[in-house]
Amino acid sequence: MTQDWTGQTDKEVRYLVLPLMPREERLAVAIRPELYRQTLTEETDGRTYLRPLEGEEAFVVPWAALGEEERHALQRGEVVGLSQRPGAEVAAEVYLLQDAVPAIWVRLDRGGLGVLLEALLDPEAA
Repeated sequence: MTQDWTGQTDKEVRYLVLPLMPREERLAVAIRPELYRQTLTEETDGRTYLRPLEGEEAFVVPWAALGEEERHALQRGEVVGLSQRPGAEVAAEVYLLQDAVPAIWVRLDRGGLGVLLEALLDPEAA
């Protein structure tokens, strides 16, 4: 079993958690590591597309649902590996934007108004 950049073994990391921008929202998006890696290596032939992510693929969590170490890492803009799904989630639509720089877009409903948050995928975190 190999260790990844989080210091955890491959089988232990079930989700990669990325901070959402703007950080003032104190929200993060969790994504399956295999989907994260696939997105970074996928050939798009210059095409841009938006794909909804659902259920086990990706979801949004409040920073408060994470441990202290994870919150500090997110504050520094780092990607965090989690071995289990956090106990709290935020209702949101999650999309994968495949473009020159792949990103995840999250749409929240705030009093009938849509709020858009973004997380950029970092090849070094894969």
